[in-house]
Amino acid sequence: MRICIVSDIDVATVALGSSEYCAQVARMLGDAGAAVELLLLGVHRPGVVRVPVGTLDRYRRDYAAIVVRGAWRIGGHLYSTDWRRWRERLARAFRKRGAATRGWLSPPDPRALAWAARRLRAHPADLLIANYFNVVGLFDRLDPSPPTALLMHDVVALRAASFAEAGRETDFDMAIVEEEARALARPDLCIAIKEAEAAFVRARAPHTRAVTVSMTIEAVAPATSVPPAPVALFIGGAFAANVEALRWLLDEVWPHVRASLPEARLRVLGKVAGEPGLNWPDGAERVGFVDDVAAEYRTARVALAPLLFGSGVKIKVVEALGHGVPVVATPCGAEGVEHAPSAVLSVADGAEAFAAAVIEALAREDQAEVRAAVRRFAGDHFARGPVGARLVDEVAALLDEKAALPRTR
Repeated sequence: MRICIVSDIDVATVALGSSEYCAQVARMLGDAGAAVELLLLGVHRPGVVRVPVGTLDRYRRDYAAIVVRGAWRIGGHLYSTDWRRWRERLARAFRKRGAATRGWLSPPDPRALAWAARRLRAHPADLLIANYFNVVGLFDRLDPSPPTALLMHDVVALRAASFAEAGRETDFDMAIVEEEARALARPDLCIAIKEAEAAFVRARAPHTRAVTVSMTIEAVAPATSVPPAPVALFIGGAFAANVEALRWLLDEVWPHVRASLPEARLRVLGKVAGEPGLNWPDGAERVGFVDDVAAEYRTARVALAPLLFGSGVKIKVVEALGHGVPVVATPCGAEGVEHAPSAVLSVADGAEAFAAAVIEALAREDQAEVRAAVRRFAGDHFARGPVGARLVDEVAALLDEKAALPRTR
């Protein structure tokens, strides 16, 4: 079976949560014997004309092939062949305003969709998967179209509602909420990262199949010795939700933790650690990027997910559980994992309650027992095998259903 995933979001040259989720879906389908190809419609990062290929080469293990439009590989980099990327780069170099950059999930360049359609006509797929809803317009360019699916990552409408509830302005154009609503009825199957989002699809587009395929872990980390020091860990990219979460954690939560537990340390990893304008109280360490994240988890007694708004399953939560580290999360940070027992995932709303949960996690004496419970839970709920089997069964049912339909041409 040949499956093609088409994406206008760069999920091949940069390691983000969306990249990992897309790769995990490809691995699940590949485990069932499918040859999964990724067609990337371009590298759309403002002012970027070359990207290193290290991440791309790492993701090649997950796909039968990765094809990137509008780029040449020279040595250890991909160079854009799009003159607009070069114009943006020159404008930035001379501190001038360049061409307007594309908004998140804006419609792809029609030429890119035409390129993908030509490739799919030359190399037909048994299943076509749009990575994010802004690519579903490709379905109309194929006649007849193969069975189609939409890989959702999160629901923009629910994301917008979360921002509104928190009193924050959205970090995207609200017009895409309506575009998403129209797109949900287009594919034969929607692949949602959590059940609440699959239920949203079923309610809005009852004729579209929906299946929940959560983030998974490759393997539960083996048992390790109990971390000797009370260390908490926060990992995140430099997205608005992460920046605001870290600001709240540093300003309103961590001082309470240190007042009760002076030896406590908070280590902040990822690009979010480099954000300007943050106040770093005693015990909070700006770490940034590290080569060995697993080593950080081995020395942490708790991982934190202090998200105040956003949607989807927080990959940092699943990752921490896979390493055997319990999590303290806000209700938003716990979305999709709310069924975890309190020793595995403690959900706290408000700065004082969150601080109290962090203090309890750092100071408890049964650390070994807690970490064992976390590993059991992660293995039972996020192992790739059972989650992948659910996806493969749904895809097989869709293909059988389509094969049984009479041809219209």
